[in-house]
Amino acid sequence: MEQQQQQRVVFVRKVGAGNLAEELKTIRYHLAMYPCIAIDTDHPGNICSFPSPEVREEDLPATARYDVARTNIGALHVLQLGITLFDSRGNLPVLPTSPSGRGASSLPTVWQVSFSDFDLRRDLCSAPSVEYLRSQGLDFDELRARGVSARAFGAALAEYGIICGPKYRTELKWVAFGGIYDYGFLLKMLTGGKPLPDTREKFMAALAERVGVRVYDAKYVAACAGVSGGLMKVAKVLAAGAGVPRTIVAPQSERRQAGEKSLLACQVFVAIEQRFFGPSHIEVPGARIDGVHDRRTVLVHEL
Repeated sequence: MEQQQQQRVVFVRKVGAGNLAEELKTIRYHLAMYPCIAIDTDHPGNICSFPSPEVREEDLPATARYDVARTNIGALHVLQLGITLFDSRGNLPVLPTSPSGRGASSLPTVWQVSFSDFDLRRDLCSAPSVEYLRSQGLDFDELRARGVSARAFGAALAEYGIICGPKYRTELKWVAFGGIYDYGFLLKMLTGGKPLPDTREKFMAALAERVGVRVYDAKYVAACAGVSGGLMKVAKVLAAGAGVPRTIVAPQSERRQAGEKSLLACQVFVAIEQRFFGPSHIEVPGARIDGVHDRRTVLVHEL
């Protein structure tokens, strides 16, 4: 990741209703050079859980895990979406930190979209999750005041050519980490808020129709390579987190919102791809999402 090694400060560009069109045009322009999109979402916790605290998620069949996620996504509002564009080597677009570009420095950039749909006073949520998100710097009043509606954002992705046409369905690569909720909320936005399909097979078909066939889950891919755990744990194991860029807007590296997490998902995916799969000449498992598909181990070796 040459740019990230040379410049460890990454700018998180905030996106709301007021600058949505401008920022989506910028993203669209840079897709030709940075055709990989890592995403991460934040939502206000889960209201539907597994049968009992004694039952571990990994012990349930994939169909049951999908059913739980489908219920939660259908009942909840997305709060933020992080977007990191990158190329095959993990380089990011370098953009001015000011919209006008006048007198501003240029830095590697990721995006963070805020959504206005969630109302803390009336909408379903998990209280511990809300408090955790607050501890990460999330301002729920700010989301309501300046965010964009999820429905409008989903329509704008097509309007500005990010989700549009057969070319982008075959050439863009999408990446998430533990991506059932990330891809689930994305599909919900792209369908105008419709419930997710009732089976995981139909979900994958709908996702392929909307965003393409090059869909990856870095958590699933890491597990195939024998590295398991959450985003931060996997990043530490891979040493992808050792030099994680600090952001201008959130200088404490422990506090992470969707923009920073999409960047880390990008870094983890590139590290796994280069370290485990490239030397083995084994194709990275695609169209497999943790929580939708059962994991398998791929025989790979490390550099």
